[in-house]
Amino acid sequence: MDIKIKSIHLVAKWMWDCKGETCGICRQEYEAVCPTCRVPGDDCPILTSPCHHTFHLHCITRALEKEEGQPECPTCRAPWQI
Repeated sequence: MDIKIKSIHLVAKWMWDCKGETCGICRQEYEAVCPTCRVPGDDCPILTSPCHHTFHLHCITRALEKEEGQPECPTCRAPWQI
């Protein structure tokens, strides 16, 4: 018996590989974009700190620029290391 596939319809879902679903600063979903960006993807990547908190790159960059002295994680105040 021969089986032939006449057509196929594939569906995929793109997601960031991280814990949580929203940025701890702007509260937007990672699949969406930060307030600075217009389209999701490589232009709006996420960063995960050594303490395992994740943020949009633009959100954490702005937050760390405002701090004086040793940068800290906005969620748990652990030292932030890039």
